[in-house]
Amino acid sequence: MLPCTSSDLELPDTHPYFLWWTDLTIAQFRERLASSDPDVRAYWMGALLREANTRDVWLFVTTDEIRALCPA
Repeated sequence: MLPCTSSDLELPDTHPYFLWWTDLTIAQFRERLASSDPDVRAYWMGALLREANTRDVWLFVTTDEIRALCPA
């Protein structure tokens, strides 16, 4: 497995490149990915899958989490 594109993506106060349209930090993004609301989780996971480099995706979600939100 390739390393992430930047070790800054592991710092909670970093503004990730793949959320270019918002001012969310990594910590705030992780909160949204852990939301109890499946629509919130799906929106932010979709943003991650659409915008992030593939090697960075795995810092934030697992294949099981993706399958749970996108069963089809």
